[in-house]
Amino acid sequence: MCILLAGLDGFNTLAKEKVAKPQAKASKRWTGLKVPPPGLKERIKVANMVPPGTFLPDRLIPLGITSWAEIVGRINRLPAELREDLLARAEAEPPKDLAEAWRHLDEDWRDVFRVAQVSERYNKIRSAYWILRMVSQSEAKSIEPLEELVSILRRADLSYLRQCDYCQQIFYATKSIQPGCTPDHSTKLRKQRKYKKDVERRHPKKRAKTASKR
Repeated sequence: MCILLAGLDGFNTLAKEKVAKPQAKASKRWTGLKVPPPGLKERIKVANMVPPGTFLPDRLIPLGITSWAEIVGRINRLPAELREDLLARAEAEPPKDLAEAWRHLDEDWRDVFRVAQVSERYNKIRSAYWILRMVSQSEAKSIEPLEELVSILRRADLSYLRQCDYCQQIFYATKSIQPGCTPDHSTKLRKQRKYKKDVERRHPKKRAKTASKR
């Protein structure tokens, strides 16, 4: 009888285990820890590529520099981690939609693509470095000036916020085609660009001839 009752108890236990509903997964407990918003960790990472106190020029590629060799020379003067990041970006594969066209581009046009890639990356790192260093300083009691500036910029058309190529002053253009901060500087810049185009038209760059296939 005892053996029979024990067997029935075992059967009932098995039956209960089979029909038992799976328990709901325990929800994650709130720990009270601050989580950075999307994108901030990446900005912090790139900002830390630059040692504190490093001066980064407004432009990686000043006006007048056109050759890729000169640009690489400027990159090589930057801090090691930043330099390696920019050179790696220059050698990155083009986007899929440009992969086919990339095969048919000569080296001059490939350099144009490299310059665009490096300039975009440099501007991202430089802005993260300056802004995050300023905001994260322990002695900064208030970030109200920065919040006020960000609020103003949100209401502005940032495509009209420019830097004059003649005197490097920041200005807000009143016309979409305005290159300089004043009419005088705009006129001088237009003359410079026209002169440069005229020189290039009269003395076009000679391109190296590709070796003929045998």
